[in-house]
Amino acid sequence: MLRGRVGTTLKERGFEQVEHSFWRERRFGLDVIEFQESRHNRERFTINVGIGMPLAHELVWGSSVPMTGAHCQIRRRIGELLTADDGSWLDKWWDFNCEQQGDIEESIIDDINLAVFPFLESMKSFGDLSKELRKGSFSRQPATRLAMAAVASLVGDVSQAKVELEAMLKDSAMLGWHPRVIELADKIGVSVSASEESIES
Repeated sequence: MLRGRVGTTLKERGFEQVEHSFWRERRFGLDVIEFQESRHNRERFTINVGIGMPLAHELVWGSSVPMTGAHCQIRRRIGELLTADDGSWLDKWWDFNCEQQGDIEESIIDDINLAVFPFLESMKSFGDLSKELRKGSFSRQPATRLAMAAVASLVGDVSQAKVELEAMLKDSAMLGWHPRVIELADKIGVSVSASEESIES
C-alpha cells in the first residue's frame, strides 16, 4: 500500500520513504509521517505526524540523531488533526484489507490532504513551532518544556527561554531534570537560579 498511491502522493510532496515512515527536510527541520501498526492487532494501523527540529534537539541533548517520529518535538495523531461534528478529535484507524485496498488508499489520501498537509504547511517558522509546542498532551512533559526553551533561544527570545527554564527549576516534580536544565541554560547563555537540590544532583 505504501508503495502504491499513498507513497506516490507523499513523494510528490517531497517526502522520502524509510520503511513505514516518510520524511522531508525543510529549512528548520523535518516533517515526518509514520504509519503505525496497532500493538493489539497488526491488521490495524493509524498515522502519526511529527515535526522534528534537529537544532533544538542538539541544544537539549548534546547530540544529533536521525529524526524519527519518536524524536520529533511536535507529535500528533492524524485523529487530532481531524475533527468530528461535535468538535472532538477522532481516533482514526484503518484495517488492512486487500480486497478493499483501493478504497483504503483513497480514504488515507483524502485525510492526509484534508488534515496532514495543511497542518505541516502551517508551520512556516520557529515561531509557529513554538506556539504549537504549547498545545496538545505533550506540552507539560519535561522534554517538551526543554524544547520550548531551546526554540525560544533559536528565535532570539532569550528572555522567554529563561522563563521556561526557571519555571522548571522551581518545579519540585522536575528535580531529576534540573541538571539538564542548567546545562541547557549554560549553552544558550542564560543565567538561571538553581536550588541547592539542583546543584547537589
